[in-house]
Amino acid sequence: MLTARAAAIPSCGRRTHEEYGAIVAGALEGIRIIDASALFAGPIATMMLGDQGADVIKIEPPGGQGDLLRSMGLARGGIASTFHAVNRNKRSIVLDLRDERARRIVHQLVAGADAFIQNYRPGGAARLGVDEASLRGIRDDLVYVSLSAWGEVGPFAQRPAYDSVMQAASGVAASQAAPDGRPELVHSAIIDKVTGLNLAQSITAALFARERSGRGQHVRLNMLDAAVAFLWVDVMQHRTFVGGEVEHKNPWMRLLPTRDGWIILSLNSEANFRSAVRALDAPALGEDPRFQTAKARGTQLDLLFDELTLRTEQQSSQELCDRLAAEDVPHSAVTSLSEIERHPQVVANGTLIERDHAVSGTIRQARPTAEFSETPSSVRRLAPQRGEHTDEILEELGLSATERGELRAAGVVE
Repeated sequence: MLTARAAAIPSCGRRTHEEYGAIVAGALEGIRIIDASALFAGPIATMMLGDQGADVIKIEPPGGQGDLLRSMGLARGGIASTFHAVNRNKRSIVLDLRDERARRIVHQLVAGADAFIQNYRPGGAARLGVDEASLRGIRDDLVYVSLSAWGEVGPFAQRPAYDSVMQAASGVAASQAAPDGRPELVHSAIIDKVTGLNLAQSITAALFARERSGRGQHVRLNMLDAAVAFLWVDVMQHRTFVGGEVEHKNPWMRLLPTRDGWIILSLNSEANFRSAVRALDAPALGEDPRFQTAKARGTQLDLLFDELTLRTEQQSSQELCDRLAAEDVPHSAVTSLSEIERHPQVVANGTLIERDHAVSGTIRQARPTAEFSETPSSVRRLAPQRGEHTDEILEELGLSATERGELRAAGVVE
């Protein structure tokens, strides 16, 4: 099917990213990743590596369900939308790692792999025979990755956790507190996502270091550390200066009502404020002594936003956007979730693609975000059905049809 880019913009001889990716190797072409992680953070990272050309082999457990994410959320054809979103460009093999024969298959895969990723609780990989010590003896330059929720040591190390739990523990929920002090969760798996982004970068850094040194290494990452580091850039700025800690929240993060929706303005600089005053045709506001300086405005924010509201609520969002754009004020109307695919810049960027899946029908998802001029990312495979590539992968390892049948009959593979 046509991408949004192809449908919205004349090609002028330029290929879409899928067309280009189909004929030019991605940045990680030739890299093989064995992915024993599940749910969000690990699969987000390995999907990014797959988008960039890596061959990602996803190991799933037997028993009919596979990765728990397959059944979480809206589904069609037996595959949940969330699973589609983070598992494209992967091949799926179902292995019962409690069986020694399955572990031997993993060891064979590792012999030809560059990285192995797992997110078992600390100690779980060793019990299954896929810990670093077991795999390092098979390939000494392997990049071995351990992803955990809390870290590998400490009082919380063995506790289970999901994104919402980590939001509560890391400060995210507190940072979203309402004026009455009630903490709120972000309605998105934000910690899983930022952990996945950190993980993808860490894996490519380790692979790059191996190119220089010839040595593999163990990469450890946990969700709590990723979340705290994520917050520290801005939300936790009041904890930066030791001995001078103060409570602080960004008071400028406020939406303004319009006649038919909501809008946000960025008034961070003096120039932005003066431009906004012109756009709103509010010279009196610009001359008001209460708002003459950034410091004064910062101490009178409730009054300032009351004044801004009197002016924005009388106009439509589009009218305001037109006037603010003319004055070069950073701004945006609030886009509803149902309007995202029609946002003119999303269309112009070709951000979303539509593809046909064997069991889920036509699906829509975001394309790989980074555009490489020489080694383009691409969507070569959509999310696999559970065990879709078991036979293909085993055949690549040299197992005969008879051997594969015996393993399947014994429940070692599916």
